[in-house]
Parts: sequence; structure tokens; C-alpha cells
Amino acid sequence: MLDPRLVEQVADDLGTSPALVEKDWHVVRALGVIAPLDGGGMQIAFSGGTSLSKGWDLIKRFSEDIDFKVREPAPASRSAGRKARGVYRQQLLDALTSAGFTLERAPEIGNDNRFFAADLGYRPQHGAGEGLRPHLRIEVSFHAPALPPVDRPLQSLLAKANRQEPEVAAFPCVDIVETAADKLSALAWRVRARTRGSANDDPTIIRHLHDLAALEDAIATAPRFRELVLAAVAADAGRGGEQNPPTDPAMVFDIMLKTLANDPLWAREYEQFVAAVSFAPAEHVISFRVALDAVKRMAGAFRDD
Repeated sequence: MLDPRLVEQVADDLGTSPALVEKDWHVVRALGVIAPLDGGGMQIAFSGGTSLSKGWDLIKRFSEDIDFKVREPAPASRSAGRKARGVYRQQLLDALTSAGFTLERAPEIGNDNRFFAADLGYRPQHGAGEGLRPHLRIEVSFHAPALPPVDRPLQSLLAKANRQEPEVAAFPCVDIVETAADKLSALAWRVRARTRGSANDDPTIIRHLHDLAALEDAIATAPRFRELVLAAVAADAGRGGEQNPPTDPAMVFDIMLKTLANDPLWAREYEQFVAAVSFAPAEHVISFRVALDAVKRMAGAFRDD
């Protein structure tokens, strides 16, 4: 059981909300449930923005989505593969519910069982927090990582503040170069496809801009970054539902950069997002202009394609 006073103290020290610190603890708790599972050949790897914060300690912002990529063994048949993915999904969800999480609704399942998402309740003591969901969300894609995952320790903000050992000694994490490539492509197609005010509008897609800026130094000389970006752009073509989406990387990134630079609402949404989820010291908070300039430099490498 969490000590509410300790949560409040750590939140005060970090200049953030108790709800964020509490939720961060439950994120790591969920990862600790998943870490020891024997998936019968399924190899899970922690991915996305939360892995950059919890696994790599490269971004100082909270993320409430827990994303995974899974490498699956070669199935005997298509139906056998579908069944194995379903069995693994149920194993993972059963473990989480046995640990005290609750399924808020039926999981979303798609692409022949190659994807699922589930919302997990955790009975917060400090409310949901401004801009936060009242639950955790896990998203699992049965899509093998392109680079070998790296075992990393996982530590909550509470454990770190109290100088305790990481709650999870080792969890396979997707390589940061691969995550950066995924984020650059995701930012491009999501910015292009976004319709403000629509039923599915998600202004937090601006998180990718923030995270890419934080990753710039780490991936600047990575030899496979270009290759992985090109593969991600090709794989993401059409994901926004466009009839004739651009496929040339130079055009894809040019549209993205012009949209972000020319519409002042993006800057406002960025600043609101960072203010809500960042726990970085004020002098280390990444501004919209700094983030946009960093992504311009990344995208500039693809102008000749």
C-alpha cells in the first residue's frame, strides 16, 4: 500500500502532482507483473515514450501508456499463430488482474490478434490528475523489434526519490534508435492526418516532438537511424486514412514541419502538454521552438531522398 504522505512529498520535491507520482508507481508495478511471465516463446519488449522515461531515463516526463512489441515464434499455421497470440494476451491480462488491476472494459483487439489494447484501473488515492486518464493503458503489438532489445532496470519516481533499488531488475527495452525512428514517422503522419475537434482528436500526439528533441544527441551518430526511419515511413503510409498519402520522406517531413511551424495552436498545445506531464527542472524543460529546431535537423537528413 502506498503512503499518501510520501507520494505528496515526492510530488512536491519534483514540482508535479501527487496523482502523477502515484500513477507512475502503478505503471512500474504493472511492468513488474509482466516481467517474469513465461510467454511460451513470446518475447516481449518495452517500447514507446514510457520506455524512454522508465527504462532509459532519457526523458523527464510522465507517460501513462505502456507500449510493447512482441517477437513471436514462427507458427505452424495462420490459425495457430492467431490462437497463440490470443493465449498470450489472456495470460498477460490474467496476471495483471490477479495483481489487483481491473479491466475497465473489454480489450480492443485487431489485425488477426496482432494487436490489443486494454485499460487497467488501479483505484487511485489522489484522483486521476489534470489531463490524466483515470486508468493505465497497455498496448501490445505482435511486431518484432528491428534491433535487439536491451535489458534495463525499471524504477518508479518514488523508489528513485528514496534511493531504493529499481523495482524491476531487468526488462527488455526497445533500442532508443528504433523508438526515435518510430516517433519521427508517427509525428509526421499524425500531424498530417489530425482534425482538431473530431471525435478521435488527440492533442497529445505533440509528445513525439518533445521526445525526439530529448533523443537528438543520443541518436545523432546512430548508423541505423536513417534506415529505420525510411522503413517506418513506408510502413506508416496511409495510416491516417488519406486517399493518396505522400510516400516520399522529404515531402512527408516537409509537410509535417510546415504544419507545426505555421499553426500557432501546435505551440500552445505543446506548452500545455509539457506543463502537465514534465517533471524536469525548469532550466531543462524543452520549449516548443527548441524541440521544433531539433526535429528540423533530424528531418533535414532526408531531403535528398
